[in-house]
Amino acid sequence: MQYRVEQHPLGWFQHAPGGVATGSVTVSDIDPASVPELRAEIERQFGNDVQVMLHVDDRERDARLTGALAAAGFEPAEGSTFLAYTGEPPTLPSLLGVTIGEVDADGLERWARVKLQGFANSEDEPDPRRFAQELAQRRAEQQGSGRFLLATARSEDAAVIGLWGDEDWLISNLATRLPYRRLRLAELLLSDVVDEAIAAPVCRSVLIDTDETDWMVEWYRRFGFTDEVHWRRRYNLLEAD
Repeated sequence: MQYRVEQHPLGWFQHAPGGVATGSVTVSDIDPASVPELRAEIERQFGNDVQVMLHVDDRERDARLTGALAAAGFEPAEGSTFLAYTGEPPTLPSLLGVTIGEVDADGLERWARVKLQGFANSEDEPDPRRFAQELAQRRAEQQGSGRFLLATARSEDAAVIGLWGDEDWLISNLATRLPYRRLRLAELLLSDVVDEAIAAPVCRSVLIDTDETDWMVEWYRRFGFTDEVHWRRRYNLLEAD
């Protein structure tokens, strides 16, 4: 996916490709007393112009570190669950006037706009800076294993989904614009990807990640994503006073 990951005693530091001002750190099994050192290392590696997310990949570790992380300026966000698909091959709904296609490099702008509008629950044009960041990230991922599908309804861009991987597929960024909800577009996109994965000769597993408190968790479980194989909490790094 064009990201560079460096292992460090404090964690795994992921650097985005050029032009993408984001980074992430996955914490090792460290002691709470090491958290100030962790923040200093993040600032040393990423500087002040990169948006950094911190991930803690274990519930017990998260409970042990959360107080020290808050004291060091890390704000807890959502916990994410990663669910594995264990159902039967899905039955794709038949939707008149809907088409699905994988976008190329030129089509990523359309995909990114729908994704941001869907996640924001708004038809407003995305913030230009956020849009540029989203586009740069997806372009870099498209150079690796990233694939991005766009559904159109009534000839309008309506819903999107993304997937990454070769042997193990990770599905994410399923989003539908407000005017096109309740048309089963999300179900159609997800069914299309899962159906392709099941038929692929090299696909070993199909995973999806989502906010563990979001109502979509139960929707994914009913769809066939039933086994939790991973969990993580995200922390945002606040600016120093």
